Amino acid sequence: MAFGGNKRSVHTFARRETLRFGYMRRVGLMLAVLVSASALTFAGTAPRVEAAPNDVIAIVIEGTGFGHGRGMSQWGAYGWAVDQGWSRDQILNHYYGGTSNGGTDPNGLMSVRLQAMDNQGSVGVVSYAGGVQWNGQTHASMRAVWNGGSFDVYASGALTCTAETLIGNAGAGVTFATPDGDNPGLAASSTLGVCQPDGSIDHYRGAIDVIVPEGIRVVNRLRTEDYLRGVVPREVSASWADAGAGRGAQAVQAQAVAARSYALAATHKNWVKTCDTTACQAYGGAATRPSVGGTPTQLEDYRTDQAIAATAGLIRIWPNGSVVSTEFSASNGPRTAGGAFPVVDDAPGDGTSRNPNHYWTRVIDADTLAAQYGLGAITSATMVEAASASYRQYDGIWFKDIVLSGPGGSKRMNAWDFRGAFGLPSPGFTVGVVTRGSTNSSMAYIGDSIGVGISGAANSPFRTLTDGTFTAASFDSTEGRCTNKVCSGKSSGVSVANSIPAGLDVVVVELGYNDNPSLTAADIDAMMAALTARGTKRVVWVNMAEIRTGPGGSSYYAQSNANLNAARSRWGNLTVADWNQASATPERSRWFASDGVHLTTTGNAKFSMWLRYITAGPLSGRFAANQRVELQVAGQNVTAADGSVSAIPSDASAVALNITAVEPDASGFMTVWPCDVEMPVASNVNFVAGSVVANGVIAPLGPSGKVCIYSNQASHLLVDIAGWFAGGVGGETFVGTIPSRFVDTRNAIGAPKARVVPSDPLRVPMIGAAVQRTNGTADVVPPGATAVAINVTAIQPTGAGYLTVWPCGTPQPVASNVNFVAGATVANGVVAPIGPDGSICIFTNQPADVLVDVLGWFGAGSGTPPFVGAEPWRLVDTRNAIGGPTGRIGPDTPRAVPVRGVALTVNGAPRAVPADASAVALNVTVVEAGADGYATVWPCGTPRPEASNVNFRRGGTVANGVVAPIGPGGEVCVFTSVDAHLVVDVAGWFSGGSPASFTGNVPVRLVDTRNSIGPGPI
Repeated sequence: MAFGGNKRSVHTFARRETLRFGYMRRVGLMLAVLVSASALTFAGTAPRVEAAPNDVIAIVIEGTGFGHGRGMSQWGAYGWAVDQGWSRDQILNHYYGGTSNGGTDPNGLMSVRLQAMDNQGSVGVVSYAGGVQWNGQTHASMRAVWNGGSFDVYASGALTCTAETLIGNAGAGVTFATPDGDNPGLAASSTLGVCQPDGSIDHYRGAIDVIVPEGIRVVNRLRTEDYLRGVVPREVSASWADAGAGRGAQAVQAQAVAARSYALAATHKNWVKTCDTTACQAYGGAATRPSVGGTPTQLEDYRTDQAIAATAGLIRIWPNGSVVSTEFSASNGPRTAGGAFPVVDDAPGDGTSRNPNHYWTRVIDADTLAAQYGLGAITSATMVEAASASYRQYDGIWFKDIVLSGPGGSKRMNAWDFRGAFGLPSPGFTVGVVTRGSTNSSMAYIGDSIGVGISGAANSPFRTLTDGTFTAASFDSTEGRCTNKVCSGKSSGVSVANSIPAGLDVVVVELGYNDNPSLTAADIDAMMAALTARGTKRVVWVNMAEIRTGPGGSSYYAQSNANLNAARSRWGNLTVADWNQASATPERSRWFASDGVHLTTTGNAKFSMWLRYITAGPLSGRFAANQRVELQVAGQNVTAADGSVSAIPSDASAVALNITAVEPDASGFMTVWPCDVEMPVASNVNFVAGSVVANGVIAPLGPSGKVCIYSNQASHLLVDIAGWFAGGVGGETFVGTIPSRFVDTRNAIGAPKARVVPSDPLRVPMIGAAVQRTNGTADVVPPGATAVAINVTAIQPTGAGYLTVWPCGTPQPVASNVNFVAGATVANGVVAPIGPDGSICIFTNQPADVLVDVLGWFGAGSGTPPFVGAEPWRLVDTRNAIGGPTGRIGPDTPRAVPVRGVALTVNGAPRAVPADASAVALNVTVVEAGADGYATVWPCGTPRPEASNVNFRRGGTVANGVVAPIGPGGEVCVFTSVDAHLVVDVAGWFSGGSPASFTGNVPVRLVDTRNSIGPGPI
């Protein structure tokens, strides 16, 4: 389609894309097919037409939290108190598991090293009430001066930092105090003042010691409760106590307890308990002055004083009575890092809308990285398990290593070091690469201060994300710019438009925030007239986020946005990019500054990523909430690890996939379905914040041959393919259906509204049952079906345990299909043989709700069914010497599992996978893993692929349904990236006879949003 003056074709396409992609108003695909123009060079342009589209141009860092992630999140405490109504003790119990409340002497003393005073040869102190005392003498000011072997003490009757009258010698140490220094009622500005190197005065309660334990050191010695008065308002805002009609006071009290415990557990030096910087705990004293004669500013606050008084002497203790080192940081993201305290999910608290760092994004230029680490260029960026054992103790996203690769080699470093090198908020992050792509079009950007934030410098995020993507690109943004008049002495947008080169393919206009909304219709026409006169083929005008309000609380920019939409009917080359809706996400508060217009660092990155999509096509990157990918499967070639290429037939009816959610922001689910129909009410992967969860899915294909994958929470996605089913009708032995919720015991769907209990397994009739579609039609499981492909989910079990699925009418096997922990929501793909009575049975060893989603069935056609379902049996258990020796497997000891012809007795009957079987349906369980990792299942005799079937956390028990091709020697191989026990259960096999409907393939990775593999989310 050629765009130009053909208004009808432009608007028809735009409407179709709006309907298809919903709130994002996807104009990116429209722009990707703009008529090509010759390469242009003009001011600010960096032509890069010689660069390859697959070159890596940027690294996108998606992170959580601010700090180390261990112990209490200060923003989390705020969220739990204000948003969730938690008490102080609930907050402390949540973050400091395994500890309890205890007490200490509130009149005990604390000693604090004032690090800015280290090695000051002259230390002056002043008193604004009562005088400075030393050695029985009292003066307005005193000064200790090191003479090389001892301290000389000087005094003055005036307020000065340079007292000149020698009054004695203090030997190796001097202590300055005031007559009323231990009185908690003493005004902050009347406490002892310490002269700082810059001439300012810092006030401290208690006494000041000047000593020489390892160089000259200055120590503040005071009551612990008075010390906290200088700590708590530095660690959290005292205003939090007023939030939520006073509920925020519970968070401030929790901070007081944590600060007290942390200080008392500290062992900074053998001569001092703690220090005054964030290396120990932030401490500012009682007040400060800009100079000796300056006006004091009080640092203590009555609201934090109240929290300290309400918790006087309260600390956290271990079971042995020792004081807990109660670590805390600003934000932990959706899940804590673990360490000394149990890992906890923290999204409801830490995710409070006021927390700017619950989830953050950064864009780093690939050339900058390559130059810094001598790699020549960046070809990949990945996160791997930390090499350091001290880091491996931490959970999930926290404290991994980053590996950067390029022609010059590779660079591996721990995430904490990378965080420091690039000023990232925390070491808890994932990485993804952005490749250049190619539009074969030219572009100019005209903007205001928002544009300055994303393109004002060479390493700004939008410039970085479009480096070389356009044949020519220029950027002209300035603060305070108006569209059609000079504002604050700045050139107007129209004046810039009049000077751009003729015939540009795309001009992005980001203006309007500084205009009068009632006059913007004329401003828009003036800009469009100028750009049209310059022969601009397409104008992409970014509308405004309607956050700032005007009189009566109405949106200040609603009229301007309405005028933009109306202008489309007058200007056929105008596309409105809907930033207002694209930014209307639960994360909006983290993207925008408090003025509702300007963007935070994360907002600049998010806006730039969205604008890159709008102008240059999708980024294969992390899902935002409520996004999906459309994955073309049928007719595609897949390349295995050994370089062999397999063609998925264009008439394939279904594919066997492994779907993995990686580090999602919050608890949620993913759904897989054929793209040709509406998304069903079903789930295939259920996850919690920060987890890595996989599930085997047999995904039906529609006429388009595409599979859609939706996530209701922000997450990375991996998709691996293990095989496919032949197409055709009639004799087809696998029939895929639109995923349908068949059982939900929470809502009396397909079963009574009651939790499943161990004494009463759930019986689910299958043969003849109707599988409802979202459009009101239904598929019926026919009498010829021998097994069903289902997704089984356990919801909120009362304890750790498992589900077993087997054909009703046969003895319950010793096998498991879903393994869970208390309170979890865990799903697994299952190929379940149907019993003689047409039903499947589901047992749980812990009370739980159960969901069953049907994906299709086997053996429904005529002829010899290639899939043979069987009651599940245990093929391998490394804990009990089943199928091989007892002992954990690991990265150096993958397990070869004989499958074909292995004779077993199951429930008294002989069973064996036949010699002509081409693939098996397995349930693979990893037990008690030594660290976070993954397992891969592949046909022995072929190279191990870069794919995963089971993803797990340290110490967990995680299962996944796997359709595994069998190797030429009759074996499947199982690799684990860390040491773990392994359990393998067989549910059936695919016969090698006719019709051979299933083709097994060495698992191949089709999508990895961390590394720009596969399509991007939309």
